[in-house]
Parts: sequence; C-alpha cells; structure tokens
Amino acid sequence: MPLFPSPLDLTTLAGKQAQTVKLIDARIQQAAASLKAAYDELRKQVYINPLKLTPTEVHSAFQQLTVTGLNATQLSELARVVKAVANRYQENVISDDVPPATITV
Repeated sequence: MPLFPSPLDLTTLAGKQAQTVKLIDARIQQAAASLKAAYDELRKQVYINPLKLTPTEVHSAFQQLTVTGLNATQLSELARVVKAVANRYQENVISDDVPPATITV
C-alpha cells in the first residue's frame, strides 16, 4: 500500500493527487463495507431469521409482500450479484455457500 506524504501539500500536483486517491480509497472501503453488511443482513433474515421463519416461509412472504418489485428468485440472484461485486474487488470478502457469479465488464 503506498504511503502518502504527511501532511499533504495541496498546493502541489502530487499533494492534490494523493488527497484525491485517499478520498477515493475511503469511499471504496465504505462501499465494500456497506455491501457486505447488507449482504450479511439479508442472509440473516432468510437463513437465521430472528422471528424463527424458515427460508421457505421468508421467500414466500417476500414474493407476496415486497414493495421492491423483485420476486424470490430475483432475491437469490441479488445475493449472487452482491457477492460477485464485493469479491471482484476484494477476493473472498464474502465466502459462503451462495453459488458464485461472474461479472464481466
């Protein structure tokens, strides 16, 4: 990991570049953490439901009651996509039994 000069001199090109990279890095780390937290919470609601619903009961309820417009199959697809995005930029940040998906850019 590169070291940034400390303190950054924002009057120089190198200082401005270093500051910009620091801000981008911070946002990427926040996004990755948010993705993982959302993924973990969704998995918990489906598979370790605090109200003791089974995964089948959760999927059935989701299919009937969601306001997202997604169906139960799309909920599963969403889990695969979120996992693939998170793991594309930081290998094995999410490692579980959800089948892998490949994202091609």
